[in-house]
Amino acid sequence: MSYHSAQQPEKDFVENASGKIQAAQNPPPDTRALTTLPKQSLQSQTGSSPGTRKFEKFEKFAFLGVLILAAIVRIWQLNSQPLQAYERIHSTYAQLFLHDNLQHWQQCAGTAAPTCYHYNPAFHGPISYMIEAGIYQITQWLSTPVNNTSLRLASALMGIMLVGLPYFLRSSLGRLPAWIASLLLALSPSVVYFSRVAREDIFVSAFSLLLIVATVRYRQTHKLYWMLLSVSALVLAYASKETTLLVMFLGISFGGALVIWESSNRWYIRSQPLSTRTNLARWLPGTGAPYLLGMYIIGLGIAIRILLGWLISIGQAINKHPTATSDTLKQLNARTDFLLPWLGACLALVALLLLFHEYLGHIKEGPATFVRRIDPERQPILNMLAHTTWIYWFLSLVWGSILFIILFTALFSNLHAGIGDGIWRATAYWLGQLQATHTTQPWYYYLQSMQLVEQISLLLALMGILYSLRYPTYLRLWLSYWFLGTAIFYSWIGEKGPWLQLQILLPMLLLSALGIELIVRSYIQLRKNKRHIEQVGSIISIEEAIDNATNNE
Repeated sequence: MSYHSAQQPEKDFVENASGKIQAAQNPPPDTRALTTLPKQSLQSQTGSSPGTRKFEKFEKFAFLGVLILAAIVRIWQLNSQPLQAYERIHSTYAQLFLHDNLQHWQQCAGTAAPTCYHYNPAFHGPISYMIEAGIYQITQWLSTPVNNTSLRLASALMGIMLVGLPYFLRSSLGRLPAWIASLLLALSPSVVYFSRVAREDIFVSAFSLLLIVATVRYRQTHKLYWMLLSVSALVLAYASKETTLLVMFLGISFGGALVIWESSNRWYIRSQPLSTRTNLARWLPGTGAPYLLGMYIIGLGIAIRILLGWLISIGQAINKHPTATSDTLKQLNARTDFLLPWLGACLALVALLLLFHEYLGHIKEGPATFVRRIDPERQPILNMLAHTTWIYWFLSLVWGSILFIILFTALFSNLHAGIGDGIWRATAYWLGQLQATHTTQPWYYYLQSMQLVEQISLLLALMGILYSLRYPTYLRLWLSYWFLGTAIFYSWIGEKGPWLQLQILLPMLLLSALGIELIVRSYIQLRKNKRHIEQVGSIISIEEAIDNATNNE
């Protein structure tokens, strides 16, 4: 095996750092599976077709119309239904946070009274209670009575934000699929329901999609504010519900696959042109990328199997020995409180040293040799990582830590235990729920539920997965991986309920938009082919008529 420079005569279309598809010289024929799209799908990304150009003229009004529709179905008669049991919990904690942690902050911060709001992973939060308490405060300022609408308004606003987020994925998801995704999110029965009740599920869904949007936009622009927004979305999603840990794992594992693919897709193991290869060689990979990716997938599967067994054993121990678990968590909280100031001081010292070295000119933007060997068109992830300066990472770490401390200490009113609870107690609770049996549902519970409520979207999502595999981009493959990963995981864990269905439904609806795009474009192509056949038939008929007239003469 040898490394050859990319001097192949073929031309293809590859995904560049901005998420668009451009012509690129010399891609190896066998790296197209993850980095290229065929020419017929180019219009989906660049908007070069006449129909897409017409759509661009009024797309802002189209998205605005969907947002207005989403607001109507979420806010209309929001006060009509009585509060459910879990909504009463939200109402209690929101009022507790308002009256004690906001209006009597000094008392809570000074005495750490148990009557003040403290983060409890059994009831999730704390961001949902904070926003609901903020709305309660606004209603008091406006001299408006607190009612069911005041409590549910936060969820409705999160649902409206969720509908608007696909607008920022137009350049990577496609203009038409992005609008369709917003429409599906606006009208989905499950999404509408959870946008009209006081629960944390719509919060974690909105912040999870915001995380995807900010990450994609940072990859395209390399702007600091997108990176800070992605960190903020991650912390806010985790502060909404502990299920964000699954999204984090899926994102890290998917990112690892992309790094391995891009690192080896220029490692050519054959230099013969296509015309000189045998029939069997044409079907074999020409680079090391598929081999290394296959090894990574196998290793990841083994690691997941071992990790799940280990996590299950920890969860069972937590459930069997609650007293010992509580004592262990207290010890971890104490050690965390002791180590945090020292960690902060070390971090500040490292930052000062890096700034000093950079001032002296000893630090350059990434390893020079490594950066020069990166192809920004075919290796956008590596290019993004190589050009992300340490200052970006440092500022993101500092901002994420500050936001985490603000949220889990309830605005600094529980500094002695809030940080440790947000790390250790939340993780312990999540592990304990892996094999919990609060609900006795079969493994196919979510499949059965979606067949009853979201059956059309489910079928369209399956078409979207096929479309993503046939015409892959990084975002399309991520949506497929996200959907399948969440569906398998939530079908495997012990606790199942309709509130967890929303975590599966979010990527499914985005894939459904791709399925609808496939149907629309297939229909348009059939119409074009039909017109072409009719035109050819007309020409043949005219030629036959001319021949007949000539023969008669």
